[in-house]
Amino acid sequence: MKAAFPKALHRPTKRGSVNPRCVMVSFWVAVALAFSIALYIFGEDISNLVEGKFSGDRLHTHASSGGAAVLDTDASTPKIPLPRPLIIGHTAKITSNFKPSTSATSATPAMFTTSVSSTTPAASSTSPKSAVSATSATSSTFALPYSLEAIQAYAAAVNPELFNPNYTVVGSKTKGYLPDYASPCFMNAREQFRCLPQLLILGGFHSGANSMTHRVANLEGTVQDSSSGNQFWAEHDKSMEGYLNGFSGASMAIQGKPHLVLLDVSQSSYAYYLASGSKSIMPCIEKCIKIANNGGNKDECLDGACYPAAVKADMQIATNGSNKEECLDGACYPAAVKSDMQVASEHKMDYVRDAINPMFMRAMYGQHEPKLVIMLREPIARLHSAYYGYPHYFGAFGKNSTGFLKYVKEQVAAFQECSKEHGDVKCAIMFEALGSKHEKVYFHCDQILRSMHSVWMEGWLRFFPRSSILVIKSDEYFKSSANELRVLQDIARHAGLTEHTQEHLSKITAENKPQAYAKDHVMLPGAKKLLPEKMDHVMLPEAMKLLTDFFRPFNKRLAELLDDPYYATWSDKWA
Repeated sequence: MKAAFPKALHRPTKRGSVNPRCVMVSFWVAVALAFSIALYIFGEDISNLVEGKFSGDRLHTHASSGGAAVLDTDASTPKIPLPRPLIIGHTAKITSNFKPSTSATSATPAMFTTSVSSTTPAASSTSPKSAVSATSATSSTFALPYSLEAIQAYAAAVNPELFNPNYTVVGSKTKGYLPDYASPCFMNAREQFRCLPQLLILGGFHSGANSMTHRVANLEGTVQDSSSGNQFWAEHDKSMEGYLNGFSGASMAIQGKPHLVLLDVSQSSYAYYLASGSKSIMPCIEKCIKIANNGGNKDECLDGACYPAAVKADMQIATNGSNKEECLDGACYPAAVKSDMQVASEHKMDYVRDAINPMFMRAMYGQHEPKLVIMLREPIARLHSAYYGYPHYFGAFGKNSTGFLKYVKEQVAAFQECSKEHGDVKCAIMFEALGSKHEKVYFHCDQILRSMHSVWMEGWLRFFPRSSILVIKSDEYFKSSANELRVLQDIARHAGLTEHTQEHLSKITAENKPQAYAKDHVMLPGAKKLLPEKMDHVMLPEAMKLLTDFFRPFNKRLAELLDDPYYATWSDKWA
């Protein structure tokens, strides 16, 4: 860990006359000295600049596949080929409706103080065919389930790295986020100016989030950097230090232009089930693997706050061929879950409902209100698209309608069996952690889980006010170019950006076409204009009915949460 750099270096100087013959030499010595001082003070930022980390080299490496997202397997998150690193809007003129607060940051009993965003989203059309679910509630009517201080204490106990005082806002010189910036920014203990994203597109997969990000990145007043799109909030191998440093270039731009809105996209974050790699397993994974590799005993690992995913990795090494299932079900799973529940109990938290990504994000943002965008696609269409979009699904079950039916039957039955014992919410979040029989289910029902929108939305609304969350109906969004323009304008308002002309928005949408899988249609019997090789993909009525019945209660609950009847009969249109 690097020591904090001093603010300046004071060097002794002598007075004397200037020798003309030394002018040029002195000039270049001064230049070299200035660069050395700057390198010493801002070493990391300058070295990043020299290495091209703020230039096109940075994110273009993610787009080496010709601009298409790299869809390998669900275990490996698709790389997001954002248009450019450190982009400030799309045009030369940068304007914003953001008006810096003139009041000082008020003190709070939380771990650190923050300012509350002064921007509120404009109301959108609430008709059933509107592409946006209105943000009817306001921040003033929202109350956290616990005090902010309690939330931060629990988050720090589960994942201390999020709150390292050396580089996060916890130990900041500014004693919290600065009030005069649109994005949450601070000066850390190392004298580095850093910002967190103000606008986050949270998902979901196969719903248009990636395509939307390309467009939002071209709105005037937005800025992004190499951490934009690295799935930090959902993947255990990403550190807060690396996440913040990946925004160092954008932070430098924001320092000079406080109205800029820092953008991030993380499709894995919306559906925060265990298999997606939520932040709560990171300390356990590191601890258990280290102990196992060093020959330590399993009990030492189990005594920590461990999730079964990490314990399993330990046990596969430690048991040396003994009955793994018997060991997992008899010792590891119960001990690991009990340990986690103990940590939650000590902090008076609900283990299942609170150890989730929205809680960690709220703990980090404090009282500052980020603007979140979630794209919701009809569950069956999203699931069908994912099945044919990822080779490991159709590779295992068959790239045809009978293979899809077999997959659906297995996945739905496995989840329903779990739900009978543990309930929907616990199974959705902890599926493979509830026993080896669940862990054996192919990819742990992950695509079924990702379409259970009400479970995830309830978690986000537990820790963020409705005014923070703009919900976009992907199905309506992609129906017409007029809808696409209206939604893009809604996002600009939601983020506190300037109003954009129709001409500018039309140019953005024309230059950033959506990827095919973002809006591919469910293939029903009698579907028209299908390519010959797609005919075998037509969904069988049995699969359609099974999925319609399965998702109906989740859709009804989503309609209640969002106060929008559109979702109640969302999937019935396929019946």
